[in-house]
Amino acid sequence: MAIQNKSKLHIKASLTLALIVLVCSAVHAEIYKIVDENGRITFTDKPRPNQNAKTVELLPLNTQPTHHAPTSTPNKKAAKSKAPSASIAITAPTDGTTIPTGQRTIPVNAAVKPYLTAGQRIQLYLDGTPKGSPQAGGHYTLTEVYRGQHTIQAAIVDKHGKAVSHSKAITIYVKRQTAPKPNPAK
Repeated sequence: MAIQNKSKLHIKASLTLALIVLVCSAVHAEIYKIVDENGRITFTDKPRPNQNAKTVELLPLNTQPTHHAPTSTPNKKAAKSKAPSASIAITAPTDGTTIPTGQRTIPVNAAVKPYLTAGQRIQLYLDGTPKGSPQAGGHYTLTEVYRGQHTIQAAIVDKHGKAVSHSKAITIYVKRQTAPKPNPAK
C-alpha cells in the first residue's frame, strides 16, 4: 500500500515537472509569422529555411499576483471559549403538515447552524419521547406513527446526553385508514 502511494506521488511529481518545463520553454520560444504565396498566414516556432519568416513580438502575459490569506494560530483555550453555540431547527416536515393515509414513513430533517462541536449529537423527539439514539446526522425516518396530532422536536445533546439546544416543536397531523364498521344484521 505504501509503495503504491509513493509510486503515485512520484508519477504526479514527474508530470508536474514536465508541465513546468513545457510551459517555461513555450514562454521563451521565438514565434514566427509566415505568409505563403496564397496569402495564408501561419504562426510557428520552427520555420523552414526556405520560408520568409518574420519574428513576432509578443506582448507580456496578463498576470495577477497571488493573494496570500493571513494565517494565525489561535490560542486553544480562546478557541474553546469562543466556540459558537449551535442552533437547531426542523426543516422537514413543516409545521402543520398533514401526512396522508397511504404514507407509512415520515422523513424528518433537522438542520444545525453553524455546526455540531466534538461530542455533540442530534436527538429526535416524537410527542416528547426520544426516538432512537442520538446521531451526528440530521436525517430521520419515523415509522408506525399512529393517526392524530403529533409534535416533533430535535435537540442538540452533549456527550453525556444532556440537551444544550432545542428546536421549535412542530405539529403534524397523521391520517390513517380505519376499518369499516360492520353493518348490523337485519
